[in-house]
Amino acid sequence: MDELSVGDPCYVEEPSLAVFGIPVGKVELAGVIESLEPRVAKVRLHGTGEMIEVDRKKVKKERLFVGDRCVVELDRKKYKVDRAKGVIQRLWGESGVEVELDQTKERVHMPRTKVKELHLKLYREETLQEGLEQALREEKGGEHQAAVEAITMTVRLGNPIEAFKVLPLDSERYVYLNMKSIREDADLANTSWYRKYRERTSQSFAEKGMKLSEVDYFASSSTLQESNWIYGGRFDLNAIREALRRMNYDQGICLGAERWNTPKGFPTQQVVVLLADTSILVSSTYEGAKRCISVIKGQASPIYDNQEIRDILTKSPGATIRASASPAARPPSRATLRKPERYERRDITYPLATGSFVEKADSETLVLTEIVMYRDDETAERHLPIVKDYIAVNLKDRNPIEVKFDCKGQFVQSTARVRVKDLSLSLFFL
Repeated sequence: MDELSVGDPCYVEEPSLAVFGIPVGKVELAGVIESLEPRVAKVRLHGTGEMIEVDRKKVKKERLFVGDRCVVELDRKKYKVDRAKGVIQRLWGESGVEVELDQTKERVHMPRTKVKELHLKLYREETLQEGLEQALREEKGGEHQAAVEAITMTVRLGNPIEAFKVLPLDSERYVYLNMKSIREDADLANTSWYRKYRERTSQSFAEKGMKLSEVDYFASSSTLQESNWIYGGRFDLNAIREALRRMNYDQGICLGAERWNTPKGFPTQQVVVLLADTSILVSSTYEGAKRCISVIKGQASPIYDNQEIRDILTKSPGATIRASASPAARPPSRATLRKPERYERRDITYPLATGSFVEKADSETLVLTEIVMYRDDETAERHLPIVKDYIAVNLKDRNPIEVKFDCKGQFVQSTARVRVKDLSLSLFFL
């Protein structure tokens, strides 16, 4: 067995949870070793920045790295092949691996167990061309034609409620961010975590002809397979069009809106929709873009129509800088609990919804609010100790000044005061 060291990239093998907390299969959580003791290790997960404490025997040295060539197992119904080669683009804590396929340049999100190092030679030399041609044939006629007259659709994103009224109903996680509040607040704009965000994202915005300084609001919905982002602000549409042309994006119309997507001959892996000079939609799939536009046009239901999500937002604090919510949330992973044996009981119930909110208290302090909604009063009260346990682990490295818990009716709520300087990049932007 390889000797483990602090700072090593690693992954943690944990049982996955089904309803009632019964282990089914396993999940691999990717991260970096922060500290080692004889029997336990602390690992900071990629993607969320969350710190977990686990049995040292479950920690393995990382076998996958960004930039490595690999083989992924694919859905034959969609791609017409079982496996394909690609390059690893990103590792996530619990969500898996993002891989760019060689032949299509499509980025797919896969569980870690479906990604193998290339030297294992598990792939078959099959082409994806058959799948690509079928995907193009299935697209509606005229979608690759140049846009002549597109509809302007202005989207309001001034607060979480407005944002959740334009995001599709069928996603797993929703995030709202008031970029303008951060940028115009000297206490927040001068933090190390915001500087890191600017450094990491400025280039990707510039590639599309956008500037980070133009973005006032941001809203997103995501699943493991798809992500949608809506940006609100003031944009130079001609600069964006010119940048997309340089990258050989195809111009067309999607449900009446001006649409640009990755070049012909590839399954759509990214779609940019110019809704208006104040609103830009970016989606990882063509279907995702259509769902978002349908919601914006009032032809499909938004996530705000979900009663549980609406109840969570109603209880949220005002003047929110950041908000996130998930419907029908699952219990926390065993790896995020100090006492995972609590989850070995059969009386664990899924929350109906969860929400997380960040607001500024004063020049040095932020207030973090977590809200968990259960099916009834008794269930909420019974789960209060587990929620406390989970919140305590999550806040451990953020040095909270104080943490308060409240259980009223179906809701368990925690309120933590944290110093601005102790926040991490992942709390806001991931």
